[in-house]
Amino acid sequence: MRLFVRALCLAVWATVLALPGPALAQTAVEFRPAGGGFRVEFPGKFSVRTEDVNTRLGPTRVVTAEWVRADGGKCYAVHTRHFSGDMGEDPQRTFDRLRIGRTVKGNVRSEQRFLIENNPAQRQTVDWTGATRPVIVALDVVRRGDLYSIFCIVDRGQEAMPDVQGYMNSFALLPL
Repeated sequence: MRLFVRALCLAVWATVLALPGPALAQTAVEFRPAGGGFRVEFPGKFSVRTEDVNTRLGPTRVVTAEWVRADGGKCYAVHTRHFSGDMGEDPQRTFDRLRIGRTVKGNVRSEQRFLIENNPAQRQTVDWTGATRPVIVALDVVRRGDLYSIFCIVDRGQEAMPDVQGYMNSFALLPL
């Protein structure tokens, strides 16, 4: 009898641990790079890398933060700062270039262009073709010489999950 009660308690405990709930939910972790002018909340711990590169617009700093989901999906925050203080082109052209890059292996499902605090912005959902057929959910904002891109690459059907939507909706511009 004692063994049965112990097994039953273990089974109940395992079931409780498997249930989603506030006590077991992931904790958002803020990413706010020094002087970056934005913040976003990743659904968990993330890694960051910074590199200085030379582009057609001159010296550029790129800061990339990456979070990997348990299923292998990834969310990124990429901040590109052109030291000239200017993107060197119309923001709509920048958005067109981003669309071209994202649709090399896919098609735009939806796209909206709008303003965030008087700064040009776009949201895109792109369905990739190929064996794994992932989906890209993206938000891009141009502010003077800064390009902010946050996006997730997830399996089809995962783009509406709370962790992805919470991450995408957490973006905010901050004073420079």
